[in-house]
Amino acid sequence: MRFVTRREGSCTSVFPCSCHPTPSAPRSRQNAAMTLMLDMPTLVLNTGLSAVYAMVAMLFVWRVHSSELAVRFWGGAFLALGAGAVLVGLRNKLPDFWTIVIGNLLIMAGYFMLHVGTALFTRRPVFWRSAIGITLASAAALAYWSLVTPNIRIRVAVFSGAMVIACALIVRDLLRASRGPQQLTYGAVATVFVISIIATLVRATDALIDPEYTQLFSGGVIQVLWFAASQAAIFLSPFGFLLLTSQRLQLRLDRLANEDELTGVLNRRAFLARTLELLADLPRGQSTALLALDLDHFKRLNDTHGHAAGDAVLRNFARTVTMQLRPDDLFARVGGEEFWILLPDTDVTGATQLAERLRAAVEAMEVSYGRDTLTITVSIGVSAVSQGDVSQALTAADGALYAAKEQGRNCVSVA
Repeated sequence: MRFVTRREGSCTSVFPCSCHPTPSAPRSRQNAAMTLMLDMPTLVLNTGLSAVYAMVAMLFVWRVHSSELAVRFWGGAFLALGAGAVLVGLRNKLPDFWTIVIGNLLIMAGYFMLHVGTALFTRRPVFWRSAIGITLASAAALAYWSLVTPNIRIRVAVFSGAMVIACALIVRDLLRASRGPQQLTYGAVATVFVISIIATLVRATDALIDPEYTQLFSGGVIQVLWFAASQAAIFLSPFGFLLLTSQRLQLRLDRLANEDELTGVLNRRAFLARTLELLADLPRGQSTALLALDLDHFKRLNDTHGHAAGDAVLRNFARTVTMQLRPDDLFARVGGEEFWILLPDTDVTGATQLAERLRAAVEAMEVSYGRDTLTITVSIGVSAVSQGDVSQALTAADGALYAAKEQGRNCVSVA
């Protein structure tokens, strides 16, 4: 191995000596930042490009899910974030008005637009006035502390305050909507913005208490890490938003495939599939019953009051019946005014008692439609599900329902 020595006067030693004193003072913040091998302006410009790519992705998603208004705001937000980051990255190449005031204004507006999109997506209230007011007030403060009385430490505090508020609103909306099949995705996206909040608060605190904090691109390790965290948020959050949108579409498709669009109960296909699954999991010998329901004189009601009135009656009927059922019961609309109910862990006696309660509840139901008050009755057939034979049980329930119709309607008949 060959050692290269450095001449310092007459000494050529490669080891510390009186001619090569060991540095005792700590390296400056600027040198510490340089050791991270990151060029700050380049990092900021890369953040801007990531935001622009995210905007393009949102544009394509919006073309597919044009009914999802939130995607438009997310796309506009990433466009503003990208443009703002590019302007900030051109610091010392453009006037301060553009790089400080306009650049940061666009970034703050972008984050508040992310809040608007998230609030719309999660169906939470949007704080329009607060978002606009905070953005404009912060931009005015940045203009004053950059063009009139330059002070980067106050500018960082003002900008950080606006960022924290916007990110906190986003996190609040995501966590309040975090339930059901999308709970994990909501939580992951919220975590990204929580990290942004923490990094922003640390950076603002560092800027306020450190007298060496004098330039945007020489703020040391904390400054570099904050820019890296911001780039990570802008890079990761679009994937989270796209995943949330995709999952919502899939859930809607699943509902269309398994639920009756008018009443919200199961359709025939889903009822039969879930019935087979449920019966396969039931302990041997456990009683199961089935009800077949048909609204009386429903065609007459449609002809007299119109199909819209009939739809209103069907929705209210489904709601009334659902209120009487247990969570494990299966309820489906299988025809125009025909419904089935599967009752696990229920014998014929219990099913008959429930059928009578349902009949009475429907008879007492009143539906307001325009100036009219509509009423309806229901006939119900009851059968037992023997040895898991659903087909035989349906045939028996239909036969009992026909008998109820023959007995004058608005009654319960047992197979």
